[in-house]
Amino acid sequence: MSTFYFHIGMPKTGTTSIQRFFHLNRESVRAAGIAYPNFPGANQSPFVEAQFRLPRESVAARLKHRGQGAFVDRREEMRAAFVSEMEAAAAEGIDGLVSAETGSGLQVQGVTEFRDILPMFDRMVSLAFVRPPRSWRRSSCQQGLKDGRVMADLNEAPPVTRYRSALGPHYRALGRDVRVTLFHPTRMKDGCVLQTLLSMMDGARPALADARADRSNESMSLPAAKLFSALNLAQREKALPAFLPEPIRKALGEGIVAEYLESVYEEEGFVRLPNALMRGLIAVPGARFQLPIELERAAADGSAEDVAWVSARIGEDITALDVDEDETPLELAAFERFDDQEVADIVATIRRTNETVLMPIEQLLGRRLKGKRRVVERYLRETNGEEEPAEAEGSPDRQARREARLAEVAARRAARVAEREAARDRRGGKARRERGA
Repeated sequence: MSTFYFHIGMPKTGTTSIQRFFHLNRESVRAAGIAYPNFPGANQSPFVEAQFRLPRESVAARLKHRGQGAFVDRREEMRAAFVSEMEAAAAEGIDGLVSAETGSGLQVQGVTEFRDILPMFDRMVSLAFVRPPRSWRRSSCQQGLKDGRVMADLNEAPPVTRYRSALGPHYRALGRDVRVTLFHPTRMKDGCVLQTLLSMMDGARPALADARADRSNESMSLPAAKLFSALNLAQREKALPAFLPEPIRKALGEGIVAEYLESVYEEEGFVRLPNALMRGLIAVPGARFQLPIELERAAADGSAEDVAWVSARIGEDITALDVDEDETPLELAAFERFDDQEVADIVATIRRTNETVLMPIEQLLGRRLKGKRRVVERYLRETNGEEEPAEAEGSPDRQARREARLAEVAARRAARVAEREAARDRRGGKARRERGA
């Protein structure tokens, strides 16, 4: 008997780490009895969203805005290729697995449709982790800041848990074939979310007993949260907010970070930070992230019934293992204030990001649009047994293009070094003239 497992998150429960492990170790995972589809990228949410989430038109528009329109345009071909992969796995008696947080946003119709295109398996089982409410809320707000929200927005519409709306459709579509585990260190097998997920599946998999999933999404500090909230507000208002201290304003006006801001000011909707800039700017050191006390109180009031519902499903009170309340409450207004150490750390992080991210901003922003279509087409070719198309006659080969990119990066780096040296010389000359006066 073979089973199809649908890992649906929920959000902020180590999903990225799980997906990365299966994506990078697909062959050894298959040898252990799990077929993880050869989809483009580790995160399989775009496929699930394009195939099964409703309403179709708004979902398609959202995917295209995120640069994932290929999953919409090639929807039927993607489905056929996926079903072909799963048929091959089931014929070998291997279980199937898809991991997509958007699975926790499906309606009953979507879950049922997903199950019904997989008759080659004996059954479909949904797997989910749930995080205690206060812990989830803090992590969710950090994700919101990465995705363009301002802390004032989050305070006006506090994120409330949605355990019932996320898991309810799976219970209604699959009955008892839904397995839920509390996401907490005391509930993780061997302290690892990957091992815990494997333990939620049927059958022993000794070949994966020593496998571990590295942590993927780092938490942001409180100063980093203030910076991201300010950057999102700047993108909305097309100008840096007045409350930013002058040293931070000056740092944001230099290098690749300034080029990003100039580019997004010209866009109508929100443009997420490219991954290279995200990794650099999120590394601001400082105090542990906190939520405003106003937000904490409002969100707690709106989650009580939902928390009771999922606690009953799991069989324990999930709030008993939640993070402690902050000893020193933080007010919303604090997100527009920066002490001297925060200013110094933010400025240093911006400058370090400017020095280490060398790809032109046009390429950084363009990759999110072109990259997905290219990997979708590659997936379809590989699944259908088609060969890679040959380079068009007269076009530069890959090595030449790579050398051209490296030369462009080197020239850009040299120009930035020269610009910094010239700026230092100008400052030094000004200081000498002032001393002479």
